[in-house]
Amino acid sequence: MVANRELHAGEEIITEMPFVIGPKACTYPLCLSCFTPWPPKPNDKPLCSKCGWPVCGQECENASQHKDYECQVNKILIEELFSKFSQILRKIVIVNLFNK
Repeated sequence: MVANRELHAGEEIITEMPFVIGPKACTYPLCLSCFTPWPPKPNDKPLCSKCGWPVCGQECENASQHKDYECQVNKILIEELFSKFSQILRKIVIVNLFNK
């Protein structure tokens, strides 16, 4: 990129809409709606009442990005996770049975 005029420090030269937004794969806990650190206060750990994922509160839980999309997917993922976890626990019981 080449400028056709002198640019000043801190001057915005381009603005683009992101292709996709979301938390990094490895990050500290954060609200899935506004991406601020979670919990908002040490003794206040709000979770979405529908999917159980961290949110800052009612406003973030009801934000369309979370409510209409993420929340639906999170519910499915949690069901799959618990199903696989149950299968693993059953296998551990069998291993322990034969380990005696």
